[in-house]
Amino acid sequence: MFSIVLNIVGTLFHLYVAARLYSLDAVKRRIPRRAWWIGAFLVWLLYFAGVRIGDQALDWRWWPGQFALTWLGITFIMSLCLLVTDLASGFGFWWRAHTQKLRAIGAIGGVLLASFAIFQGMRAPVIVDQEVVMKDLPQALDGTVIVAVSDIHLGAQRRSEWLAARVEQINALQPAAVLLLGDQVEDDPIGEPQLAPTLRGLRAPWGVWAVTGNHEFYGDLETTVREFEEGGVR
Repeated sequence: MFSIVLNIVGTLFHLYVAARLYSLDAVKRRIPRRAWWIGAFLVWLLYFAGVRIGDQALDWRWWPGQFALTWLGITFIMSLCLLVTDLASGFGFWWRAHTQKLRAIGAIGGVLLASFAIFQGMRAPVIVDQEVVMKDLPQALDGTVIVAVSDIHLGAQRRSEWLAARVEQINALQPAAVLLLGDQVEDDPIGEPQLAPTLRGLRAPWGVWAVTGNHEFYGDLETTVREFEEGGVR
């Protein structure tokens, strides 16, 4: 059922964006109509296959399931930006002299926002310091550093190599304890032999602790918990 909804919604976003982009004179002059729509159909076919097949059928980790979800996000942002310009121009019924300019602004804005969203999703996590003041805290514990990590979503996009860089980030903070606050995985267990030694690289004298999030339950919970326990996570 979920895949059906994704196919319908993603198809509508895709068609709307493709139609609006091809309505731009700058695009029409450079790309023949047939070539444009054949290309749009092929991209949609990849999206459809990604939703139907997912990540499990192929060893290519970004293909095709991750492409489908990424494309859905891109067309969603593009659709929002283009819809704003369509509403401003009454879908071309008024401000006709400015319709092309408005749609071009919407298209450029959508591309920039989608690019920024992808960058935000793929960049290294930003460390945010939160100082907690506790009354009657023993002097020996003043300045204790506890690192809380949430929603790392290891899986198709993020593997042990990505996690190793996060371990370096965490160790640089010299934490007394590390807390993993759920959604350590996207859904299924990682299944990488490098995961356990990577996790064991975390240096925290009070230990590394974790709770499960909803995404752990989308796959094989017991196997996921065992994988992390093998890496010294409690």
